[in-house]
Amino acid sequence: MINHSLENKFKFLVNNNLKENEFRLYFLHGARDDKYVGTSHLYEHLFVQHILDKYEDNLLNVNGATNRDLIKVSISGNLDCLCRIIDDLIKRKTLDFEVQDNPYQLQKEIIEQELSIHKNNPQSRIQQLMYEKGKDSDLAKPLYSKDFPSLEEVQELVDKLKISELTLVVPPNLMKYIKEEYSIAKKSEDIFQDNNNFEVVKESLYRVEDTLLANENILIGIQHGLISIKELEDYSDFYYIRIVTNIINNRLKSLRNLGVYFNLCFPNYHRREVSISIMFSCKANQENLIFRRISEIISTPLSQEEIFQKHHEEETEISVQKNEIKEQIAVLYSNEDMISKQTADKDPERILFIQDLILKNLKKTIIINHN
Repeated sequence: MINHSLENKFKFLVNNNLKENEFRLYFLHGARDDKYVGTSHLYEHLFVQHILDKYEDNLLNVNGATNRDLIKVSISGNLDCLCRIIDDLIKRKTLDFEVQDNPYQLQKEIIEQELSIHKNNPQSRIQQLMYEKGKDSDLAKPLYSKDFPSLEEVQELVDKLKISELTLVVPPNLMKYIKEEYSIAKKSEDIFQDNNNFEVVKESLYRVEDTLLANENILIGIQHGLISIKELEDYSDFYYIRIVTNIINNRLKSLRNLGVYFNLCFPNYHRREVSISIMFSCKANQENLIFRRISEIISTPLSQEEIFQKHHEEETEISVQKNEIKEQIAVLYSNEDMISKQTADKDPERILFIQDLILKNLKKTIIINHN
């Protein structure tokens, strides 16, 4: 369902596939809109940290992602807390914050580690090259630069986004709360409606010093491990990989407090085990500590509580990707301002016609049901 709150420049989308205790916030601003390269990405990190600091006691998880079109923040936690966050968002309280030096420096350091991997990822390089060869100058903007935006430049984006149009993607129960508490415009369209123990049997370590980085004090490390699947032979290989990677990813989050960026990559299903590789970037003097911490994480048997939680809460990877595509298409193509920028005469009737045409054609792909 699309619901507009015209007074507060909010759009609400109902996603029936979301859990009752989660919602997502989208800023209609991405890397292509950056005045200073890398500002969107740094804002995303700082905003996530701001949410964690402000509501930490009742949150389960907060994470973000930035691409060329959008900044996305996913939030899950206690229902009362989620309602309070939504209230503060609608009143623009949570969006209005001062960028402080300590979180700015920490998130800058984490992003530096993150980018040290992305810069040397062949897929990222090829994708950037394709955008640079294209005709769209906005898409050709890189997601990052070796020169970080200043604190003042990030604050400039904070001040812009705190009054910009935002989209909240919520489950039906939270939409019910919003309708009861706030005056919502009547326009609505149905878009999302859809009729044992482990043990590490082997591990090995690799160290790769990246000589291509501007900062020679940063190292990239790779740690590899094999996890036995003898206790879960009845699960499909695809679903089993998802359980293992999600649990290990959740454990690895503790590394962020050390200013380390990591990726769990190349999970593969073999005859009786799953192999995983954990790639991380850190300061040169941290590598031994990080290797030890990762070794502890992958050698600790997965608990039945972790297995039970992932078995009952996680969707399959295909369903997750499908729902994310649904959300992003709905966010982009339900936005009249975006379409108006591509319409020469900015005629309102033409804009609505184009929007209707796009959503009806998307219906044929079974990505969106548009009535």
